[in-house]
Amino acid sequence: MKEATGNTDLQFIHVPCTFGHTVEESGIGGHLDPASIAAILESDIDSLKNDKEAAFQKLSGAAGAGGMLWGELNPDLRAISEETGCNLFYTPPSMWPADVAERQLKGKQAFSMLRDPYDRMANEFRMQCEGIDSAFLLLSRHDVSAREGHMEREEDEYKRFYEDCDVNGYLQKELTQVLAGDRYRTNCHLLPSADYESTPYGKVEWIDERGIPESFNDFMSSKNATPRMGSSLHNYKCNDVSAYSLDEVTKALIKKVFAKDFKLQCEKFGHCDEDEMFCHENIPNMCGSKPAA
Repeated sequence: MKEATGNTDLQFIHVPCTFGHTVEESGIGGHLDPASIAAILESDIDSLKNDKEAAFQKLSGAAGAGGMLWGELNPDLRAISEETGCNLFYTPPSMWPADVAERQLKGKQAFSMLRDPYDRMANEFRMQCEGIDSAFLLLSRHDVSAREGHMEREEDEYKRFYEDCDVNGYLQKELTQVLAGDRYRTNCHLLPSADYESTPYGKVEWIDERGIPESFNDFMSSKNATPRMGSSLHNYKCNDVSAYSLDEVTKALIKKVFAKDFKLQCEKFGHCDEDEMFCHENIPNMCGSKPAA
């Protein structure tokens, strides 16, 4: 159990595919032991039964004193948004129901991870190849496809994308549909990070995802908060895929969909070259296809 020391008035805003599961894990103490995993699974069952109180009890026990229930590990955020059709933990906080926003955001500092759009989309594809949408809630890609009525994502064309590690084929299909107006498809996984910046109780503070784990740990230290990021949870399929795998058509689509994010990472962290490719060389299997220096 963690000691009840440090600031617990932080609320994590989970922009999809920005190492959010790793952040959530850090909130309850880092590496998950068997007891914590069991508590998470039991809380999932409670959530399916709409027993939020029981789910909170299970997860609060796993977090211990001083721990924080963030994102998918916060039962208050597991509901489906009436506005987006996405789980609340993936829905921009400006669109949360008023009572949830008050409970989860009032008097707290919201923060999130800002990830390079090319790197984020390459790894979004890899996550879809694994068939995972929300790891701690045991929500699969197929579950989301069925919920949204997007069963084409489970049919032959898309299966070839997953099997052949065709990141360009997948992203070109998906981002074209986003530009046509289907912004919330795929459980809000394709929304720009900038859409998450405002909450009813203030602005989100951004952490430069390029610098993890140090950037996250430095932020926690600056806030006198306990969580620390050690090893990261990351994708394990299509290890040869990274931002360097993207072709010009895909990059042009990413520039359109995530135009606000390119401006945001320039403004916040000085990453202003919109043609720069980035991948995490300090994390295993995250820099496939990067040319040799």
